[in-house]
Amino acid sequence: MEFKDIKKILFLRYDGKIGDYIITSWIYREIKKQRPDIQIDVVGISKNEKLFLNNKSIDKFYKLKKSKKLFMYFLAKKLRVEDYDVLIDPTEVLRNRDLFFIKNINAKINFGYDKGNVNLFSKSINKNSKTMVDVYKEILENLGFCNLDSNYEVPINVSSEKKIDEYLKSNRIDKYIAMNFFGAGKRRKFTPKKATELIVKVRNEYPEHKIIILNSPKDKKALFKIIKRIKCLDSNSNIFYNEDFKTIYDAISLINKSAQTIVFICWFIPFAMRFCGKNRHHAHPKNTDSVAQPGELIFLNGCQRHSADGKQRNGAVEANTALQRFT
Repeated sequence: MEFKDIKKILFLRYDGKIGDYIITSWIYREIKKQRPDIQIDVVGISKNEKLFLNNKSIDKFYKLKKSKKLFMYFLAKKLRVEDYDVLIDPTEVLRNRDLFFIKNINAKINFGYDKGNVNLFSKSINKNSKTMVDVYKEILENLGFCNLDSNYEVPINVSSEKKIDEYLKSNRIDKYIAMNFFGAGKRRKFTPKKATELIVKVRNEYPEHKIIILNSPKDKKALFKIIKRIKCLDSNSNIFYNEDFKTIYDAISLINKSAQTIVFICWFIPFAMRFCGKNRHHAHPKNTDSVAQPGELIFLNGCQRHSADGKQRNGAVEANTALQRFT
């Protein structure tokens, strides 16, 4: 298909990974920049629905209920009417229901990632340990797009900014450390015990900083265990947690307010790098140097390592090994 003939593109983004959305948010902007006439539609799930709906470069968003096969069938029939020129599916693992869904959408070209052995896909990007940014760049370049700017966009919500401002002011919080212990998968979570150990080490290293634990609604039980453990150790520990901060916009606002003055310890917060600018530090588990100074960004990832440039590095890292960074 010629570049000029592309009129409609459908992205399948129902993995629900917010971090992946952030680092690939540039793709919709870049398509519209070069071809504002192209219709960009996205299929996602409720977890990332607000992010897609608030993206001005996206024309239509369709919410998918993957647990209901009949719903997937009727949605596929609805999408089929759109007569998409290109369907892009970046997921690595495909189930039979996914293949059925893609087949019934019946796009002219199905673009996949590491799907060379699946006949349903017209084109596939070879794996070769590529990052998601590299994958999307290669897909768009194959379609005819060029000179792509892969700087991602950090979504800001005015009401969240106001809510965080009021919270910080009412609790007299100035310098603080934002900590997130929970990623998308089971392997990307700290246990309450390890999280508590890390909090204690960071608090001892930076006694003048308060600590705010970022909320993860689906991990509420684990969060309460962490809070309970900390209170048992020290009731005046200057550690804060607010379960009303439920959205990704709340987390972004907390990071935004603290980026110039504190250290981040997080699993995967790509937007933290944007706010911190040059003040960032890669916490390699084998590095025994002292803790980074306030204003630097530390990434601790229980199963993956992310360097300061945001690129994912291979290798498993246990949470207790990561804790050695603070000894």
